Amino acid sequence: MSASIRTHLLLMLALTFGASIHFARAPVQAAERKVGQFPALAVVQSVLQRGISREAVRNALGEPVGSGHARIPPSHLPLEIWYYEDIEIEDAAPIGGYVHLDLRQRILLVFFDGDNVEGFMWTSNTGEGEAKTK
Repeated sequence: MSASIRTHLLLMLALTFGASIHFARAPVQAAERKVGQFPALAVVQSVLQRGISREAVRNALGEPVGSGHARIPPSHLPLEIWYYEDIEIEDAAPIGGYVHLDLRQRILLVFFDGDNVEGFMWTSNTGEGEAKTK
């Protein structure tokens, strides 16, 4: 698990369980169950057309939460990547001294060749995790 995902999960636990995480029998109540902002898929699919400008992407999707670079075969062109994600706790249940979490993470990568969109990729998954409450 990457450091970024671990950090997000710890943040999610803190947001979700707050002080109650220190007490095994405390009720689980979430003030906030989501970290990050994933753009609506309808917007992603309508806006992210090859060749549109970086500024048009920023106006439609907002600021990315991260960025990077890649060289993808077969062209191996240097591409800049903008990264959008959210992590959401769909369910949380205390079990013994642990809290069982059902998670969903969505990731959107937007690839730029210079100032224009070259392409994009998005993914979504549902996973499970546990956190010790003591």
